[in-house]
Amino acid sequence: MPLKYSSNLDKQLFPKWNEALGQLLQVVSESPTGSSGGSGRKPTGMPGALGFSPLRSFCEQNGLQPGVALAYLSKASGIPIVEPEHLPMPQDTVIYIEGLPILLLCRSQYGTVTMVHALPFVDMAFDMGVFRRLHKVLKIQQVLALPDAIELYYERAVNAGRMETITIETALKAGEPTSSDLKNPLHTLTHIGLLKNEDKTYMAMQPSDILEELENAKAPPPEGAETAWAVFVKNMPFLDIADTLPDTAFSVLPLSVQRRFSVCVIAQVTPRCITMASPCYLERAARTEMESTAALSLVKFSYVAANQRTIQSALTGAQAKDISPEALAKGVVFDSGEENIDGEQIEIEGLTVAGQSDRDDTSVVRLVQAILLYGIQNRATDIHISGHRDRMWVRFRIDGVFSEYPHILPAGMTRTVISRLKVLAHMETQYCDLPLNGKFLLTVGESKYEIRINTSNTVISEKAVLRVQPRDATIPTLDSLGIGGFERNIIERLIDSEHGLLIITGPTGAGKSTTLYAAIGQIDRRQWNVITAEDPVEMEIPDTEQHAIKGEFTFDKAVEEALRQDPDIIMVAEIRSQIEAEAVIRAAITGHVVMTTLHTNNAAGAVVRLIDLGIQPYILADALTGVCAQRLLRCLCTNCSVPIAPPTRTELAGMHIPFEWIPADAKFRTARGCPLCHGTGYKGRIGIMEGYFNTPIIRDIIKKQQGSPSKIRAAMINAGGKPLLQHAFERAAMGVTSLTEVLAVASLDDVI
Repeated sequence: MPLKYSSNLDKQLFPKWNEALGQLLQVVSESPTGSSGGSGRKPTGMPGALGFSPLRSFCEQNGLQPGVALAYLSKASGIPIVEPEHLPMPQDTVIYIEGLPILLLCRSQYGTVTMVHALPFVDMAFDMGVFRRLHKVLKIQQVLALPDAIELYYERAVNAGRMETITIETALKAGEPTSSDLKNPLHTLTHIGLLKNEDKTYMAMQPSDILEELENAKAPPPEGAETAWAVFVKNMPFLDIADTLPDTAFSVLPLSVQRRFSVCVIAQVTPRCITMASPCYLERAARTEMESTAALSLVKFSYVAANQRTIQSALTGAQAKDISPEALAKGVVFDSGEENIDGEQIEIEGLTVAGQSDRDDTSVVRLVQAILLYGIQNRATDIHISGHRDRMWVRFRIDGVFSEYPHILPAGMTRTVISRLKVLAHMETQYCDLPLNGKFLLTVGESKYEIRINTSNTVISEKAVLRVQPRDATIPTLDSLGIGGFERNIIERLIDSEHGLLIITGPTGAGKSTTLYAAIGQIDRRQWNVITAEDPVEMEIPDTEQHAIKGEFTFDKAVEEALRQDPDIIMVAEIRSQIEAEAVIRAAITGHVVMTTLHTNNAAGAVVRLIDLGIQPYILADALTGVCAQRLLRCLCTNCSVPIAPPTRTELAGMHIPFEWIPADAKFRTARGCPLCHGTGYKGRIGIMEGYFNTPIIRDIIKKQQGSPSKIRAAMINAGGKPLLQHAFERAAMGVTSLTEVLAVASLDDVI
C-alpha cells in the first residue's frame, strides 16, 4: 500500500524510504515469525539485520549518516527522537515485536504505552492500521531512536530480565479495541484530572471525541493536570526520563534558559535536531521565545512530556555536575583564617538560602552551595565536612552508605566553609571548641529543604554534620516502606486498639521514625487527638500536635504534658532512660495508645532492654501490645542489575540460611553499577521488619523468665512471624536486593 506523506518531505527521498519500508514488510509477512501465534515468549535475540534494514539501506543509498537520516524522518513525521541510553529501565516488562525494530515500554502513570522504534510512518504501512487504532483508545505513543541505541536498550532489558517477545499477529490483535479498552480511558481521564464525574456530556462520548472536543474548545488545562493535558489533548508522548542529562544537553540551549522554561534537553542526534522534555504544553509564543536563544540557527525542536519533579532533578544534577571545584577555589587565599576574594564568580541558578542577600555571593558561598546541591541531587540524607592535614574531607551518606565528594578540596577551606554554614544557621562563629546546633532553610528550584547542622571539635579541625530533610516530603505509607503481612498487622492492631504500647526497634538510621510517621498517617487525625514528642521534629504532619524536645523539656516531661491534653494517641520518638521508659509505660497502662522506638538489635531484645532500664516485668507484660524490629535494605538499580544463578545448598549453609527459604520462582540479581546509580549498583531503600504480638505465651515469658530473647523468638516464629534475615533473603529472591546486601544488613544472630 503506498504511503501518504507530508508536503514537507523531499519528493525524491521519500519514495526511497517508502521502498525500504515496503521491502521490510514483505520480508516480515513471509517470515514464519511474522504469522506465528503465541505471545509472552522469552527473547532469542533482536534480528538487527532484518529489523533495521530500512533505515540502514536508506542511509547507504542516499549517503546519509543514521543521525541525519533519522532527523530528516523525524521532521517529516513529527515524531520526536530520544536516546534510550538516557531512559531508566521500567519496573515492568519491555515488549519486543518480533521481526520489527519496535520496543513497547511499560504503561505510564497516565495509562499510555511508549513505542520506541526506527521506522517512521510504519503505522501507515500496515493496512490494518494497528497503531492508529491503539492510539485511538489512548494506549500507544511513538518516539524514534537510532538503531544502535535500540539494540543496546534491548540488551539492557534482556540482562535485567524484563524483556518479552510478541509476534506481529499478536500485536495486530491487540489493536482491536474492546469494550474494556473504551472504558479504561474514561476512567484514566477522570483519574488524572482532565474530566470530572459531573461532566455527564463528556462521560457519554468516546475518548477520541472527548479529546477533540477539549482541543477545539482551547480551554486552559485544569490546575494540576498540565502534564496530562499535554499527553492527551496535545498528543505529546510521555516518558519517564532519567535524572541525568546527556553531555550535549547545554551545547545549543543554555542551562539558564532550560531552567527558566522548566524544560531539559534529553536527546541531540545531530547538532540541529533537539528533543526537549517539558511538564506541560508550551504555547507558540513561549516556544518561539525559548528557541530564539539557541546557539545555532535552524534548529528543529521536538517535545515530549515528563514529570516536573524529574525534570527539576535532572537540571539540579546538571548544575552540580557542571561546577568546577578549581574555578570555585580560584581567588580564595587562606592565611591565618583571613580570606581575600577577587577571582572568578561561579553561578548556581535556582538555589537560594533563606535570609541571604546577593552581597553574600562569593566563591566560598558558591562552594558551600555546590556541596549542598551535590548532596541533594544524589539523595544524601547526611553530609559530613571535616578537615584532614592534606585536604577537606566531604562525605555524603546515600542510601545508608558513605560516598565521597568527587573533587579534592584544600584543607585550608575547612574552617571557612564551616564558618559559612554557621552563619547560615545563625550559630556563634567564634566558638570552635564547643558543640553547637543550628538549622537553615534551602530552596532548590521549587523544592525546599531543612538543613540541620551540628558542629564539634576534633584533634585536627572542627567538623560539621548536616542532616538534609525535605520540607515538602509527603507522609510515607506502610506500602511505600515495604511493610506488609504479619508485621503490618501488629501496627494496624495497635492503631485500632483503645490502649497499648508499640515499640519499633533498630539501630540509628534504620527508619524507625519514618515507620511511626507512616503509622500516624493511617490514623484519622480529625477524629483522634494525636500528640507527638520528637527530637527534632523531622516532618510536619497535618492535624497533629507535634512538640520538639528542647532544653529542660525532656521526653518524660513531654509525656506528662501530653497526658493533660486529652490524648488518644501519643508518639514518643525515643526511649533513652529509665525516667522516659517509666513515663511511656505509665501512659500505655492508663488508657492511651503509645508508639515509641528503642535501640536494640532485634525485636526479642526489646523486653530485656526495658527490664534493664528498671521496668518491672509484670507491668511491662500488661502494657506491651507488640514489638517490631526494622532494617533498611538498599534496592538494586533497576537500570543495571543483572540476573545470577540461585545460591547452592553449600553456599547457603555458609550464610546460615536454610535451603528451604528459596522459592520456586526465585529471581536472584546482583549489582553492577551505571551512571544512573553513580556506579554503586543500588538506588533507593526498602524496609524489612520482624515482630510479634504480646500473646499469652509471650506475656508469660516476660513475667516468669525475665523476657528470655530466645524463648520470645521461638514464640514469634511459632505464631507466624519471620526473622529479619528471612525477610531480607526473600527480597533478594525477588530480585529487589542482592545477597551481599542481605548479609551486610541482617545479622546472623537474627536466625541462629
